[in-house]
Amino acid sequence: MTNGRLKWFCREILGREPNLESFEDKLIIQKTGYIAQNMGIGWNYDYGWYVRGVYSSELTVDLYDHKGKDLKYEPTEQDKKIAGKIKPLAGSLSGTEKYNKAPDAYELVSTVVFAKKAMNLSGEKEIAEFTKKAKPWFEDEHVEKAMKSAEGLG
Repeated sequence: MTNGRLKWFCREILGREPNLESFEDKLIIQKTGYIAQNMGIGWNYDYGWYVRGVYSSELTVDLYDHKGKDLKYEPTEQDKKIAGKIKPLAGSLSGTEKYNKAPDAYELVSTVVFAKKAMNLSGEKEIAEFTKKAKPWFEDEHVEKAMKSAEGLG
């Protein structure tokens, strides 16, 4: 990717420049990037499934390629709308005793989106079963909140 769209998106979601030494920042960008792509941002990254969920090595390459570069990008209204829907997902697991931080929320919501889009699962029961099997450390309450949050993403 040669423009600053990804860099703009990272700053919009994190509220600052991403720290590529931080596993948490990279996880957030991977998961939110996948969600954004499925909502219509035309990045066309290939995503695979790994232990922590969806992952694109191409996105990682672009993140490191953009590091330290002052790339200009004027976001479209669609870009702003998509980022505006994704950013609040950071708090979608609030109120739960554990696994309630932004990386947890983005990881779980992206898993639900993956179940719907890549696995073509449509029933709530199917999606919940896949999500629980893929992420057994999350509790039923987490999965329910993530599924509810994913509903409004389109």
